[in-house]
Amino acid sequence: MRYKEVLKELTLLLIEDNNGIREELIFNIGHWFKEVIEARNGEEGLEKFQAHSIDLIITDIKMPRLNGIEMVERIRQINHEVPIIFQTAFSENEFLFRAINMNVQGYIIKPINIKDLEEVVQNAIYKVILNKCLKEKEAAKTASIAKSEFIANISHEIRTPLNAIIGFSEILERVELSHEVRSYIESINRTGKTLLDILNCPVSQRYGYLAF
Repeated sequence: MRYKEVLKELTLLLIEDNNGIREELIFNIGHWFKEVIEARNGEEGLEKFQAHSIDLIITDIKMPRLNGIEMVERIRQINHEVPIIFQTAFSENEFLFRAINMNVQGYIIKPINIKDLEEVVQNAIYKVILNKCLKEKEAAKTASIAKSEFIANISHEIRTPLNAIIGFSEILERVELSHEVRSYIESINRTGKTLLDILNCPVSQRYGYLAF
């Protein structure tokens, strides 16, 4: 699965107090995502995160009311998995260590180069892609189990009356009947036994007989 196809299904939360930088980022990368939700400070970013289903966060660090570090610390108390990318003008070791401890997936230094940001985003959503693939695989497995259980239940409900039909047809075959009626009875008997063979064989082998 291509990562750009995955991005088209994701909602981005972008937190940046500088209106110009925020608007420029939305202009340059907004089309990558299904939806971009904006926030102007850490406090608003936390509120937006709690109010929406967010798949990726790109946030500034130095912001009023609640800075990026404090906001992410609170977000991590709620969600340990959502990918987070810091955009910052800083490169202090203290910031880097705190970011690692908060399970931040990447950071990019201002002024932002879009190609560099694209690479960071691609690396950040790797786990999202992996989780999505695992969920799809699990969903397919669940559907397969449900299908098998459904077929087993239907088989059980059909088998009893089918056995009765076959039994009655065999009794009727011993009775003196016209050639035409006998051919009908024999046809019913053959068809009933064929269906019974299908019901009695393993589920994995039934698909050659039946199309569900």
